[in-house]
Amino acid sequence: MNNYLYSYSLPDLKPIGGVELGGKGAAWVTLTPDGKTAYVANPVTNDVSVIDIKSLKEVTRIPVGFVPKPKHHRTPALRLSSVGLLSVD
Repeated sequence: MNNYLYSYSLPDLKPIGGVELGGKGAAWVTLTPDGKTAYVANPVTNDVSVIDIKSLKEVTRIPVGFVPKPKHHRTPALRLSSVGLLSVD
């Protein structure tokens, strides 16, 4: 497992690109309602990576404390956005 966020086109699932995350242990990803920003929880480094979806660049990391995770466990590890399917690996 690495610390990248990947983007894939829909419906053919061809790779669009990826971004290496500064945090470690990437586990959860969620998007803002407008699909412009992704937040990736990094439980090993206890922070959240903020990713600009258009450029696929890590904008910043936010320290959040012990093992960041979504409030509700039903948040999927894969989400759809305007650029396609996103996955954390």
